Amino acid sequence: MSASQVLDLGGGIAAGADLSAVQYAAVKLSAAGTIVVCAAATDICIGFVQNAPASGQPASVVHSGRGFARAGGAIAAVGTRLMAAAAGEVVDWTTGNPIVGISLAVAADNSITEILYLLTPDVI
Repeated sequence: MSASQVLDLGGGIAAGADLSAVQYAAVKLSAAGTIVVCAAATDICIGFVQNAPASGQPASVVHSGRGFARAGGAIAAVGTRLMAAAAGEVVDWTTGNPIVGISLAVAADNSITEILYLLTPDVI
């Protein structure tokens, strides 16, 4: 994996839930200011969790560069625009949702795939 940027605000932001089973999931900030998994395409993703923290533990979140994500469906082509979906997985982008990345590899459903993180907080 090439260079990426790790979001680290004062030692990491605490996980707002147990994230130990969702490494590489798309994440967002909760109303309480903790890291939680994106649950819908309309969620504003702040990055992808790189470690597997338990609730309350610091979460390492990558927000730019090249890295990994969990595929929530088959990704058929390199260069596919991606959005967050249920359980923080990435799927093919559809109009009206924020883009979270561009695929750098084809991927099978429920696999870890390589993407270029490209977070667009605005809906396109």
